[in-house]
Amino acid sequence: MYFTSIRSRLTAWYVLLLGIILVLFGILLFFFLSKRLYEGVDSSLTISARIVARSTQINNSRTPFPGLDLFFDQFMGFGTNKSYKIYDGSGNIGSLSKNFDGSQFPLTQRAYSAALKGGTSYETFFISDDHPIRVITMPVLRGANLSNLVQVGTSLKVVVDTLK
Repeated sequence: MYFTSIRSRLTAWYVLLLGIILVLFGILLFFFLSKRLYEGVDSSLTISARIVARSTQINNSRTPFPGLDLFFDQFMGFGTNKSYKIYDGSGNIGSLSKNFDGSQFPLTQRAYSAALKGGTSYETFFISDDHPIRVITMPVLRGANLSNLVQVGTSLKVVVDTLK
């Protein structure tokens, strides 16, 4: 009854086709935006982990330079939500950042195994209901031996809020 004329049928088809195209475009846009945001977080974590690892290599111990927390604030921006942990080669905690909360991110067996083989791993933890935490675990090698293990984590609250 409503679509008896060709004009109304064509209009309905065009509206339906345009709606489908807009929904597909929105899904693709969301996918690529989320991929870029997570890649940006991983890149930032890699840079931060390299800074912490380099400070332990120069200092030749499990403790970073005394001003590393201040450097994090100045280099990464004030109020940064990054935390780091430094482990010895056997997985015992040697040093923590000042803003570290003990429940934030554990050292998993998968990350420790990858570090023993010299590999870097990324993990996402859903510890609190608020937002997930993204963590990089990077080995610090002396020759072929694992001397330290660096973990740097950051909140994904900004990424989750942007995608919402």
